[in-house]
Amino acid sequence: GRSLRSVRTDSSRSRLGTLTAWAILALVGALAITQLIGWDDLRAVVVLQALTPYLGLLLVPVASWALWRRAHLAVVVSCALGFVLLTLATPIALPATGWPVTADAELLRVAGVNLLYTNDRTADIATDLAGRDLDVIVFNEYTPAHRAALVAHPLADDFPHRAERSGPGGDGIAVWSRSPTTVNGELPDLDNESLDLTLDTRGGGIRLLAVHPPPPTYEFEAWRRDLDTIERIARDAGPDTMIVGDLNVSPWHPSFRALLDGGFTDAHAATGHGFSVSWPAGGWLPAFVGIDHALLSRGLAAQTVEGFDIPGSDHRGFVVSVATTR
Repeated sequence: GRSLRSVRTDSSRSRLGTLTAWAILALVGALAITQLIGWDDLRAVVVLQALTPYLGLLLVPVASWALWRRAHLAVVVSCALGFVLLTLATPIALPATGWPVTADAELLRVAGVNLLYTNDRTADIATDLAGRDLDVIVFNEYTPAHRAALVAHPLADDFPHRAERSGPGGDGIAVWSRSPTTVNGELPDLDNESLDLTLDTRGGGIRLLAVHPPPPTYEFEAWRRDLDTIERIARDAGPDTMIVGDLNVSPWHPSFRALLDGGFTDAHAATGHGFSVSWPAGGWLPAFVGIDHALLSRGLAAQTVEGFDIPGSDHRGFVVSVATTR
């Protein structure tokens, strides 16, 4: 027969497996609750919310283990939590139908580019952007060194209308446009530099809010304030408005869903790319979260979104084709 030591070892492994399974279920369950009630007021919670799809995958081995051990309660809890996470993913996988586009709709190609403030490959970035048939470029982490290199590149000849705000480190921002722009004024109470512009279009103008909230891992209170402010601005923005930039928030954060509840559509989700990722790029760790966004109000509809690598940056860029719907 089996030795007493062997029986004890199996019992210890069983207890360890049970504790591990319930620890995972508790973590994922708590995470799901924070999302269901719309709570992201702690730094650690925000970090974990960004990891939701990956933590959710842990439910698969937990449920498999529970089935093998005939731990029926753990099976039920795993399936229930999986259902909750799938419900949270619905707006990403199955977004609301976009606004209808007329046959003669004007099309605008807008790029979102986080340069990375320490990046010295600006000329390579400019060469890449020059081949993408763009109408507007939103630059985050825009420094005087970046500006000097971009202005010296032939790309600058195609974008004579520029609005720029410099700031320390990665706070700077710029919007380059082929067509004329009008600065609408200061956006209130935002920690990083931002721009509020009107793009001159055939249909009478599109409002562009170029923003870059600070990362929650380093400046949590400022991140919280900026997203609250952007949400308030978005709710009063009116039709034909775009919010573009590195928002430092993922579709798994309640703060992001609050922006969508304000009447905006996520261009990535609307074009079938809701699960795309943009950070961190260019390093040993593969990109695992999407924090660079284009949000569109009524009167605008995303037609396509293309992601691309930005030489030397820790973000991937995107190009969204936006059509007017009125």
